[in-house]
Amino acid sequence: MELVRAAIYFHVNIFWRIVIWTVALISLPVRILTALQRERLLEMHLQEMQIDLENLMWDRKELEGHLKVATKEHRVMEMMLLELEEEHDKAIVKIELLESKFQEFQDSIHNLHVFFI
Repeated sequence: MELVRAAIYFHVNIFWRIVIWTVALISLPVRILTALQRERLLEMHLQEMQIDLENLMWDRKELEGHLKVATKEHRVMEMMLLELEEEHDKAIVKIELLESKFQEFQDSIHNLHVFFI
């Protein structure tokens, strides 16, 4: 009984291996074509990504140029602002001086007015 069972398992095992190898050999061309198609798709995606990378590099260079221009403009604006602040401070000092002179003149006029009355 054991011998019969072992003989059956042996033949079933050989048959099963033959079926697996047959399916593997028959499906091999399909798997090869699928692999080639996937490789082509991956190459296309790689080319698209390389083009995108080149475009991004150009955009980055352009943005760096804009950043440099903006930085220079910022420095110029800071210089102009400092100059305006200095002029503003000078104008305030002049206004305060003129206000004090005006007050002195008003006081002198008032004193003269009181003196003549």
